[in-house]
Amino acid sequence: MQARILCLILFASLFCVSNSAVAAEEVDQVIEVVGNPWNSLEVVRLITGLLIPAALLFVGVWMDRRIKEIEHRQWSNQKIIEKRLEVYEKITPQLNEMMCFFVRIGSWKEHAPTCIVDMKRELDKIAYIYAPLFSPKFLETYNDFMGLCFATERGAGKDAQLRTDCEHYREAYVGDESGNNAWQERWDDCFTGAEEASEKKEVHAGYNRLLKTIATEIGVGLEADADPKPKKSNEGIVLEIPDKMTVGSGTGIQIQ
Repeated sequence: MQARILCLILFASLFCVSNSAVAAEEVDQVIEVVGNPWNSLEVVRLITGLLIPAALLFVGVWMDRRIKEIEHRQWSNQKIIEKRLEVYEKITPQLNEMMCFFVRIGSWKEHAPTCIVDMKRELDKIAYIYAPLFSPKFLETYNDFMGLCFATERGAGKDAQLRTDCEHYREAYVGDESGNNAWQERWDDCFTGAEEASEKKEVHAGYNRLLKTIATEIGVGLEADADPKPKKSNEGIVLEIPDKMTVGSGTGIQIQ
């Protein structure tokens, strides 16, 4: 980049010197016709010859600094995108498991209610640590989703409660012959009950809004008029996401 700038300055200098030589010849012709050697013209020619290279040098230095600033800004943005991708890889698997638990799809019975509460603590820690790397929209949609899933502020020393009815889960945790994964009575306190329960479609919609916000933050925007609808699977929830995706500026990524 600096080599191109120096070549540009050299070319401009040669051009200006060539023009100065032509101008000097014209001035000499005028002086010969008039017959009066005007010394001030020589001074003007000398000053002009000095100012033009100085101006070109100034422009070259300014352009070099601007280019370095742009390159540094692009490097910083790329590092931020890379860090956001790391955060995405950390939180999205647990967010999916949490959503599956509330919607009761996939492998939700593999997690005890207390594990879902612990999962919230871990996700909260990650979200608030890395929140400065995202726009305020990220934390807003994250808290909205968590508000649909959990009832908090129950008092000092008390865990958050799952915004659903334990009766929907009690029958599913039958356990095996050894009693593993059987329902435990202490889990009843992990649920708010039907009066404060969130609708499954609301939880799923909040989950989709959060994923779309994160996708936008890392430079990939999903083009969809409505929230994707879930499909049941043995491994978890599968989202019907449109094939067409747009890519934010500055990422250098293109997805079709």
